[in-house]
Amino acid sequence: MGEASKLDNDLVSPEFLEGVEQEFWSLPERTGDLVYITLFAPDGRSFMARFDCSSYWTEPIECLFVDPGSRMVDSRFWPDGDQTYEGWIKFKSDPGFICWDQDRGGIAHHPDWKALKAWQKESNPIVSYLTFLRRLLHLKPNGYNRKK
Repeated sequence: MGEASKLDNDLVSPEFLEGVEQEFWSLPERTGDLVYITLFAPDGRSFMARFDCSSYWTEPIECLFVDPGSRMVDSRFWPDGDQTYEGWIKFKSDPGFICWDQDRGGIAHHPDWKALKAWQKESNPIVSYLTFLRRLLHLKPNGYNRKK
């Protein structure tokens, strides 16, 4: 199966659609290899993430948070949190990145992770990524800064 058809299949998989049904995320737009997904946080806020899925499966996804209007990467639209949270979501970095062994930006900072090919150990890399982000937003010990 080619990269594009693997991504196509993963975006209509039961696991992906279950996340949409449970309002964990929504898919407002896809432009080629760029997939824009809105993630819903437990405090009522939402965050739009741009997933660069070029070379899907062969290479890891790169996720960056964007302004939902312009679709441009903007630090004002990144979810923030405490030091634990910042261990994964580098919202203070310029540019920001996700420090995870399944993210292209994280792997750029930790080149030894690439050989692990952690993203290929998942049957559906984009759902794996979304589940990781959902846990960061929803599980209190992960340190997401919930707004009142």
